[in-house]
Amino acid sequence: MTQESIRIVSNLLYPFTLSRLPIGHILAVGNLVDCKLINEAFIETLSADELPLGDYTIGRYAWIFKDIRHLPSPILTRGGQGFWEWKTEGKK
Repeated sequence: MTQESIRIVSNLLYPFTLSRLPIGHILAVGNLVDCKLINEAFIETLSADELPLGDYTIGRYAWIFKDIRHLPSPILTRGGQGFWEWKTEGKK
């Protein structure tokens, strides 16, 4: 991770820090609204803060999220690689 990446991530994680990041927790929720093929045109749409934070190799895909909401407190959960269903208490 570069110093610029660390600065950007630290700002995004506030009030957490990289050294105190709660691992194995849900920190935010949002809606996955699109999946884009990464090409030169897509890369040109990225902000200066986004560029150091991802692998934008041509031919990969980027997930587009909207309505991202940070949770007031981290929620302990067991996730997995790829998509997985988050079951809340009382949800069947």
